Amino acid sequence: MMDGGNAVAVQQQLAYENEEMFKALEVMRKQLEIKIGERNQISSLYEDHKQHYEAMRQRLTLAERRLAEEATARCDLEFTQEQRMADMKRAIEMKQRELEQMHQKMSLPVDTDILRMKIAKDMESRHRIELETKQQEIDRLSEQFYEARRQNEVLKAQLESLKSESEKELKDAKDKHR
Repeated sequence: MMDGGNAVAVQQQLAYENEEMFKALEVMRKQLEIKIGERNQISSLYEDHKQHYEAMRQRLTLAERRLAEEATARCDLEFTQEQRMADMKRAIEMKQRELEQMHQKMSLPVDTDILRMKIAKDMESRHRIELETKQQEIDRLSEQFYEARRQNEVLKAQLESLKSESEKELKDAKDKHR
């Protein structure tokens, strides 16, 4: 009967070990579910940060493109302005020469000098207004250019900050996951 008693004890021991093994499996299953949930959260966070990073990169690219366009426009405007000023200067010099030639042909000393001065003053005032208008346009474009450059720098700083934050959060999440 020892064999029967011994067999019952072994069977009870096996049942107990089997029950403990199922409990351990259940604990491991719950831990695995928690780890899977954490992994899914990390993946979701990673995707959110990735999308945000891409959006910031696109904004930065657009800002850089706009900055380049503004810089090109400013250079073109300055070049055009310089050409116009040179053209006006040549026109004024040409008109002065014409006036001098007319003055030499006419011998009315006082009236021609006054007339020449009035004509020169009139031409200068018209060109001065145009020059002032162009200078105001250059100043406005300069302000836009510097504002675009400043905004570009801000976006770069935000991008770097976001990148650093994302890397830190991802590292923290990986460390937590371990």
